[in-house]
Formats: sequence, C-alpha cells, structure tokens
Amino acid sequence: MAVASNNALINPKVLAWARESAGYYLEEVAKKVKIEPDKLQNCEIGNDFLTVSQLRKLCNVYKRPLAFFYLPNPPEKESTPKDFRRIPEDDGKNLSPNLLLEIRKAKYRREVAIDLFKELEIEIPKFKAKANLSDNVYEVGKYIRKLLKVSYKQQEQIKKENLLNFWREKIEDLGMLVFSASLIDLETMRGF
Repeated sequence: MAVASNNALINPKVLAWARESAGYYLEEVAKKVKIEPDKLQNCEIGNDFLTVSQLRKLCNVYKRPLAFFYLPNPPEKESTPKDFRRIPEDDGKNLSPNLLLEIRKAKYRREVAIDLFKELEIEIPKFKAKANLSDNVYEVGKYIRKLLKVSYKQQEQIKKENLLNFWREKIEDLGMLVFSASLIDLETMRGF
C-alpha cells in the first residue's frame, strides 16, 4: 500500500483504544468526522491511513492531543468509579462519552493536586470515613454532620439556594476535591 505524504502514520491500536475508551461506537465517530465507517475500521486495524486533517478531527472528538496517537502502545485500560445504582454485570458499561470525559478530567485534576501537594511539601489530607448500605441512614447522617462539623440546627438554617456551596465548602475543608461536571444530566450521574 502506498503511503501519501499527508497520511497520519499513527498506531492503529492506539486509535482503536482512543475510540473505545471515549465510549463511542465506530459508526458514531465516522459520522462525526465525515468518513466512512469501513475506512475508520480499516485504519483501526492498520489496513488504511487517516489524513492528518481527519486525525485532527478525531482529536477533537476523543479529547486527546495529536501526539497521543503516536504512542508505541495503547495506555492501560482506564478504570471507572463504582456505580452503586447499577447491577454488577452492567457496572461501567455503556457510559456516555461526556461522562467518561468528566471522569478522565477529574482523575487528571486529582493527579495535578497530588503533584502540587508533593511539590509544596504539604501532607496530603487523609479521608478515612466510610459507611455501608446496611447502616442506619439516621446514624450515617449524624456521623457525616459530625465529620463535617455541622450541627443539625445549622443544617436546617441553610437557605436552599446556598446548600450546594455550603456543603461543597464543608467537604473541601476535609481536603477533598470537588468538581462540577458539565453536559451531564442527573439521570446519568449525580456524583462519583
């Protein structure tokens, strides 16, 4: 097969991994970048090449830098947070591309925060609290209020429009990072 000078000589395994890890079906991506699904499939198995222009479009879809596709091997499979709303067989499957991107962004921000703590020689806060699904919900509520240093009376006095910021600040005071996710509806995710 002749290689044109404007072809992107990328790793086909990385190309396939990028699509799968972003949560897209082959046909869906082909439509977004305006190429035939067969061509994309052939590029993913190494029987064809994308142009640099097509690769740039894929970079935008997959939210990956151009250089990523030139890696010698695909990265290890990225884990997703445990979803307790799903049955175990379905856990982590069929997550939307937007949700997978938000998970990836949160993991990246966490790594940056860890690096900053280390660079500044600040001890990383430890969070050891836990509860089980079988625990009494009222006792868990008391435990969380104690952990966050919020009395029941304080909780009752918070104005509805200030609730999110109040709880976010209390959680961040424990050293936990809190991020907001965009483009995700509540039926898809409430938090992780």
